[in-house]
Amino acid sequence: MFGPRAKCKFCHKDYATSTKRTGHLRRHMYKCMSADGQVDTTTQTQLQRHPYGSVTSWQFDAMHARGCLARYISQTDQPISIETYEITHRILSITLDNASADTSSIALFVAKNIPQDGGYFFHQRCACHIINLVVQTGLKQVSDQIDRIRDVISWICSFNPRFSEFKRYCKLNGLKPQRFQTDMPVRWNSIYLMLENCLEYDTTITYFYNMKLTETGHPEAKTLTTDDWYVTKIFVQFLKIFYNGTVTLSGVYYPTSSQVIHQIVEMSEVLNNYREDEHLGAAVVAMETKLKKYWANIPLLYTLSVIVDPRVKLSGLEALLEFIGINLSIDYSEQITDIRTKLFEIFHIYESRFGNIDIPQSTQPETEPKQTSWSLLKR
Repeated sequence: MFGPRAKCKFCHKDYATSTKRTGHLRRHMYKCMSADGQVDTTTQTQLQRHPYGSVTSWQFDAMHARGCLARYISQTDQPISIETYEITHRILSITLDNASADTSSIALFVAKNIPQDGGYFFHQRCACHIINLVVQTGLKQVSDQIDRIRDVISWICSFNPRFSEFKRYCKLNGLKPQRFQTDMPVRWNSIYLMLENCLEYDTTITYFYNMKLTETGHPEAKTLTTDDWYVTKIFVQFLKIFYNGTVTLSGVYYPTSSQVIHQIVEMSEVLNNYREDEHLGAAVVAMETKLKKYWANIPLLYTLSVIVDPRVKLSGLEALLEFIGINLSIDYSEQITDIRTKLFEIFHIYESRFGNIDIPQSTQPETEPKQTSWSLLKR
């Protein structure tokens, strides 16, 4: 063999080398198993129950994996309860899925685990999920005009040639073409966002849709009218409060438990304002019934978190509950008495444990509240 040669310093194989054609050297550098940091991928890399391995395709089986884990726990006497780990006094919160069976499991947990220093267990359902259930209930009662707008938007965006024609029609009318967000049955927010985005294009959508109906000749289909868009605009204004509440309570970088009652105030007010509306009256009645099912008796954690807010305190909570009670026809007088009693009980527990500890005071940035709930506290 003639010409310059290069030898690998790890496996000592030699290769022809030149100023060009060095790709084979680079490929060897990546696959050389003697090089530092290389891992032999031909050996077993997954944890298996059998003492052998092979280079074959494999499929993950969830039930098989669960069986292996269960056998491992039972055969090695792994602890399976919080008492064995001795962490009962360290548990702060337990997160569960939204399922009806959770109520029974939580009742068993509370019965077996009593707080050592006294206190209460708080079973809190996801506030955003409750808002979703409330709005979904109202959507089932919504008027035909809203359904017609949803169908037209889906009809335009579901077929690419048709949407391309709609884009050209928008440009002719001096509008920026936009693909509207279609709604999803499991996310009511998508319906709100879809209707909100298409309001700016109401005239263009109406002319385009009615023109296509005339061209294709579908006399059985109803044309869009200004009345359809009028009802849609009212519906978007109605849902805006619920959308803002979902966004606020979905925060992860600030506490949200103290914001729930403020959002209930806003929702109760909008339900009261639209109760006599000819287009949304039936939806409001259904939504109010669903809201009362979950929040007629407001959870204790929400009330206590509002009380410890120095801007609200106990007197502010009473004003907020009174406003909610007027809008939803609920008497909170007994609940306020119960809240006051439990507040002092929890405070005495806290004082007995931390009364002699100096806690540094923290300052919070000043905010300018604009919601109805804050205007009630200024009176």
